[in-house]
Amino acid sequence: MQKVIRYTSLARRQADRKAKIAKARINYADRHEVVKDQIQARRQFLDDVNTERKTRREDWMKGPLAPRRDVGDREGLYGTISGERTRAPAIPKEKQKSLVFLAAGDRVCVIRGRDKGRIGNVGSVDKESDTLTISGINTYDVEFPAFMLKGEADRRPFRPSPLPVRIDDVRLVVALRNHETGQMRDVIVERMVRGANIEREPGVELPPYARHIAGSGNEIPWPEAYPAEIVDEDVDTLRIEVETNTFFPSLEAYPMPPSVIDEVRNKYSRMRMRHDPEYVEKKHAQDARELWAKNRRLVSPKTEYMQRIVEERQRERQAMTDEKGNPIMSDETASFVNAFLAAKQQQHRAS
Repeated sequence: MQKVIRYTSLARRQADRKAKIAKARINYADRHEVVKDQIQARRQFLDDVNTERKTRREDWMKGPLAPRRDVGDREGLYGTISGERTRAPAIPKEKQKSLVFLAAGDRVCVIRGRDKGRIGNVGSVDKESDTLTISGINTYDVEFPAFMLKGEADRRPFRPSPLPVRIDDVRLVVALRNHETGQMRDVIVERMVRGANIEREPGVELPPYARHIAGSGNEIPWPEAYPAEIVDEDVDTLRIEVETNTFFPSLEAYPMPPSVIDEVRNKYSRMRMRHDPEYVEKKHAQDARELWAKNRRLVSPKTEYMQRIVEERQRERQAMTDEKGNPIMSDETASFVNAFLAAKQQQHRAS
């Protein structure tokens, strides 16, 4: 049984080690992909900047002879940006914010950049890139593919769209009452902290916790959010059928056939820690047989004779000791010691 326990422990440690290695590889691949996206986004931005610089210089140098750039495939698209620029690259997971206190519908104020001081409503929040979009702020003309414009009355090949803004570059704006004047006014919240947990309805994308103004304890309500309305079709299962209890467990019977339990528990897995009593008893008997075979010795006349000699010497040694286990001095040894001491005393007197 000890071998089974040792094998299980070794298998578990090996599985944990493999899982750690696999997780490290996945994390490395994710970081590599994130860095790749960031480099690509930065490269695209720099390419657009360099192209604009060359175009502006060429227009200035050639004057009236400057070429038209809004013809051909780029007709009506001069001055627009690619749709890929509307999505900010993701950042590594270890650098992402664990708590986000902003949601779609909040009023925020930009504190950095060319739109500093402007206030707008949050359109969307992207936790993977720690960015958000603000309606009417940081807006650019974005190029739209032709297939996305089919069926629309507006035939322009571009649409004004807000570009992402870093969450650290905005602050929440809330209306608070002034205790001195009693009037409501907009206040920019510098810092917020997490409050108690909130149970949300399924489908609501708001964070499951409350938010408070740091240092004051004033709770800031989240924007109103409702789950998406789902229309039941003929092929859908009704909720009343889903919530109907059809299984009533009993303590007198297995919840499933024993063979299915063995399949679920993986009876012959090296990772298994719980075993059947019959299997444990079998392993204990096997250990007992191995121990008996290990301690068994080959008996022969010579080994019996040597064993008798050892036992006789042990009995003689025990007979020469007293009750306390100290050795008993024989008469011959005692007479020799007395004679030696007497000779030493006589020699000492003669000198």
